[in-house]
Amino acid sequence: MISRRCTQRQFLLRPDKVTNETFLYCLAEAANRYDVRVVLPVAMSNHHHTVVYDGEGRVIEFMEHF
Repeated sequence: MISRRCTQRQFLLRPDKVTNETFLYCLAEAANRYDVRVVLPVAMSNHHHTVVYDGEGRVIEFMEHF
């Protein structure tokens, strides 16, 4: 499970359609690039939790890109 917060604990992930779609797009792009399977993403206003399956050992690269 990955947990990350926004820079300086700011509320940058406001709950609206554009922010949600951008978050999911970036998550999917990083997952495809590094062959990581996203099991469960949850985004709050200032942080997110994401459960992933990484069979190739590339989760660090995935996190850096995402």
